[in-house]
Amino acid sequence: MLGRPASRPDYHGDPAIPPKAAPMEKTQVQVIPAHPGFRLVINGDAKEEGLFVGEHVIAWRIETERLEGDRARRSEFITSVEPITSTGDAPGNYGGIMGPDGSIETLNGAYDNLEAAQAHYREHEHF
Repeated sequence: MLGRPASRPDYHGDPAIPPKAAPMEKTQVQVIPAHPGFRLVINGDAKEEGLFVGEHVIAWRIETERLEGDRARRSEFITSVEPITSTGDAPGNYGGIMGPDGSIETLNGAYDNLEAAQAHYREHEHF
């Protein structure tokens, strides 16, 4: 009879059977450095203020949450990515990200430049 090696408590005696993977914690967080040139796009306090370019993004926080129960109907996991600046988390009024090439990405669309994003923002008052 084969015993379990101390280094592999999940070993079941047959090397052809891979060990069971440990279940993922409810939320997993990773932080990765951002490539240079990414910046926040901030929503102004009033429609007339429009948008302005804010701080540089120095890293991205990637959170993956394991869904349970009814929340897991379509997918077992949900992932979000949030920018991190030199002062910490992005402010709540950030509306998008400006890429190194000047393009703008928001939750509602992509724009070639800040002027195009401004036009959409002024027409709809938000992203």
